[in-house]
Amino acid sequence: MFTYHDILNAYYDCRKNKRTTVNQRVFEYDYEYNCKVLLNEINNRTYEIGYSICFVVTHPKPREVFAANFRDRVVHHLLMAELEPLFERVFIKNTFNCRKGKGTLYGLKTLREEMIECSDYFNIESFVAKFDLSNFFMSIDKGILWNKLQKFINDNYLGKNKDLILYLTYKVVMHCPENKCIKKSKKSLWDKLGKEKSLFTTSYIKGLPIGNLTSQIFANFYLNDLDNFLSSEFKFYGRYVDDFYILSRNKQELITIIPKIIVILNNLQIRLNPRKISI
Repeated sequence: MFTYHDILNAYYDCRKNKRTTVNQRVFEYDYEYNCKVLLNEINNRTYEIGYSICFVVTHPKPREVFAANFRDRVVHHLLMAELEPLFERVFIKNTFNCRKGKGTLYGLKTLREEMIECSDYFNIESFVAKFDLSNFFMSIDKGILWNKLQKFINDNYLGKNKDLILYLTYKVVMHCPENKCIKKSKKSLWDKLGKEKSLFTTSYIKGLPIGNLTSQIFANFYLNDLDNFLSSEFKFYGRYVDDFYILSRNKQELITIIPKIIVILNNLQIRLNPRKISI
């Protein structure tokens, strides 16, 4: 069973950057009681995910975002406090997304350093292969993700709460937020998205909601096989969410690796965007 100390730590971690939201203020008004209620629901396996706020952002391009209820965000932080250290053991160094100290700036710095090393300070002809995944978050297969997570947790989690971790992970992965949300954007914005970019027009067995902490980290885990394969084949490789690069002095190496990448992605029901492959 989780303890009150566990849920309180998750609450404090969750509220760091959310203290101006209405949901957070309502929860904080009597946070000790609300944490106890949430803790009992989790330990008794009666926890149900609440309503999300759904909206469309337009910059840098139209994207559908789900903002989970604050109490559900507390659960996300509780779950990640247990799982994130395990993920960090298997993630490669050059996965730049939703990791402490490894954001966009770190990724750019690493890429520049690798370009310098690969080309011997730009004295040797070298090549950059750039790839992009088509509709990545909407293409993630929940069944594949759950099976991978279930095996990973069973093999690696040694704490006392394995059954509860599996219970919460399953609920979060399989949840369909599009069936329990409040839309805050105009219909015209959704019309600009395209069917393949919205959970409302995607199969219920596909897609993770952009905006959740768990979605970002589970997405990293989903592509971990690709990361490990490419980092074993090439010295210089890195990925930020659905964009990744490979550096090499041999252009033909970059061309011949593409079919192998496609095979790995096919097993995950993910596709390369053919219009965004460049060398």
